[in-house]
Amino acid sequence: MSKIKMNLDMLEEVRKQHEIAMNTTEDIINKGRGDLNSLTEEVWEGEDGDMARELLDDLLNNKMAQTWRELDTIHESIKKAQKSAYEAKNFCNNFPLIFNSGTMPSDKDSSPCSGDLMCDKESCEQLKSSMEKAAQYASRVKSKTETLESILAELETPEAKFDYSSYTETIKTQTQNVIDRVAIFNNAVTKYEQKVEELDQTLASELLAATPDAVPTPFDPSILCERESVHMKDGDIVNFLEKYNIVDLGERLTSTQISNILAILFDKKDVNTAELSERDYEVAFLNLPEDKEIAILMEMGLTRNQIGSIIVELAEEKAGKNGVKGKASKVIGKIIKKIIEKMKELKELKEQSEKDDSNGAQSGSGSNSSGNAGATPGEAIYKKGDKGDEIKLIQEWLSNNGYYTDEIDDKYGGKMELAIYRFQQQHGLPATGYIDENTKQLLDELMNSAEPDPYQALVIDMDYISENYTLTEHQQDVLERLYNDTTLGLTLEKKNSMLIVGAELFALGMDDSFVIGVLANVESEGTAGEFEGRDSALDSGDPQGVDYKGVFKGSNIQVIGLQKTLELSDTIGNRGDYGMGMMQWTYYSRRIELLDAYKKAMGYPDEGDPTFEQNHPTEEQCLTIEGAFQADEIESYNCAQKYVDELTKSDIGIDEINDKDLNLYNFWLNNTSSDPKESAGIAAYYACWFYEIPEKQRSQSIDRKNRAVEIYNVIGGK
Repeated sequence: MSKIKMNLDMLEEVRKQHEIAMNTTEDIINKGRGDLNSLTEEVWEGEDGDMARELLDDLLNNKMAQTWRELDTIHESIKKAQKSAYEAKNFCNNFPLIFNSGTMPSDKDSSPCSGDLMCDKESCEQLKSSMEKAAQYASRVKSKTETLESILAELETPEAKFDYSSYTETIKTQTQNVIDRVAIFNNAVTKYEQKVEELDQTLASELLAATPDAVPTPFDPSILCERESVHMKDGDIVNFLEKYNIVDLGERLTSTQISNILAILFDKKDVNTAELSERDYEVAFLNLPEDKEIAILMEMGLTRNQIGSIIVELAEEKAGKNGVKGKASKVIGKIIKKIIEKMKELKELKEQSEKDDSNGAQSGSGSNSSGNAGATPGEAIYKKGDKGDEIKLIQEWLSNNGYYTDEIDDKYGGKMELAIYRFQQQHGLPATGYIDENTKQLLDELMNSAEPDPYQALVIDMDYISENYTLTEHQQDVLERLYNDTTLGLTLEKKNSMLIVGAELFALGMDDSFVIGVLANVESEGTAGEFEGRDSALDSGDPQGVDYKGVFKGSNIQVIGLQKTLELSDTIGNRGDYGMGMMQWTYYSRRIELLDAYKKAMGYPDEGDPTFEQNHPTEEQCLTIEGAFQADEIESYNCAQKYVDELTKSDIGIDEINDKDLNLYNFWLNNTSSDPKESAGIAAYYACWFYEIPEKQRSQSIDRKNRAVEIYNVIGGK
């Protein structure tokens, strides 16, 4: 791991410098505000005094305040990067634990540490290869020991017995430890590589997002002596545009924005730009009415203040004032020309991308299908919707190694698509969810090997809960009993979902019995990020032609991507229903709110294409986004009066219904049992009846009520 990615001490120094800059800026602002307060009309009368106060106020409360906010945003990005860097460094430092105890060290230790964070893919591969050879050697020693045992066993007679097991068992135990711990170690190295690579990408993208696209030099009071109107230091708006041009605006605009600019500029679509010069753009821009000039400048991403200054300058140019005739529009012409050049690059990249993706287009893997930016996915050999004996064999291997969590059959469904996606991510392959040549080759190699390839599944444990939620000791005890339970038959995915939702509801101060009732519903519904798998989804016959059954049914947003999920929702609108996520949110309005929560949490851009990280949530992100969304929704959820009137009191076990407060939690408080176990069952009934509203509303409410009592017997009442 010889390649230095970053020096943690220097990163801390950078953070300190930003903190000093923030504090200095804040001190200047506070001092300036004191000066501004003392600059009264009695001290400085007339228009000059008014202008000075206005400009100083703008400097302190707008420009410098904005500078402080930008410094704060960058400072927070650096702190977040530090946390990830410390986690990666401490994780790597604790690798000896693997060979000492055979346990994977924590990758959540963010305590400060020093030194270089190093990672080099080639070195890591060499290290893993060397360790793999050690494991193979240990495997051969173990095999020979077992052969020796067989020979000695054949030589034994009642009269002549050999006490060989005291030697051979020790050898077999030690060699098996080497085999197992090498597998854990190599998975740890792979995980470390992924953490450092993710840190690289996150740090770069977040710092880029935090850094302003173009920062004009702060206002210089000396220009008050030069002109009546206030411009930026070192000249007028034309100089600013020259600097803005250097930034290369075309690098930050999407193809849609570029097309919009051209359509406004030439009042038509599909403009042929091949023969256009900078002068053509300049003239076209000058001939536009002011509202269209503003529209183009807004598409370029300029602020309203910048646009206002440019429009003033252009008006002066058109009138021939200030000796700048033709200069501002020429700069804009240059910028637009550069934009067009960028558009050509984007078009070429898009054509190449469409060519590369065409082979796997039916897989529905999202607009950016590769989790490995340096590789291109190949043609699909097997994909969702396929079936066959070889698919069943692959499923068995994926299941044995923890990637696949569903029933083993010969069908390539959504769960297998997610399993292949996980496999590809763990091994640094383009993450598509379908099996191409490279994925197939690696699968064949590993399936023919005797060595395990365990998937490092996400486990929401009590350390995770303690680090991310502020709960009482009693609440933690309830969740810890759920975490440690083996009697309820919960899958790891279900247990993860229930722990997150339980923590979210407890953090809102909700009662144990109510929380357990909701958890009974979480268990009965879907998986975080999952699209509805029933054939009745979009039972109106898929009227929009989105091929829900072929692309989305049973798949997961981790693979599909947020971009295609949003496109599906926009296309279907309220003309069809399909469930999504751990609670299978179905109705259009709730689905839109859920997707908005995803967009906000993942930093999904309002314009332009998302990055892979913005488009493809991790399993942890799906859990935390949906858990928080569900808790917020339940906290404010009101029961429909229609369903209150249709309640069967004998099913619930109460005599009277108090419907004065229809908030779900308050309704339960007013209409429940004094026995906490029965109360948990009633909470499950209400959560299903009012909040879930399944097709078989009554029978499923009763089933979940009974299940909540079983869950309460295990984790509640202590």
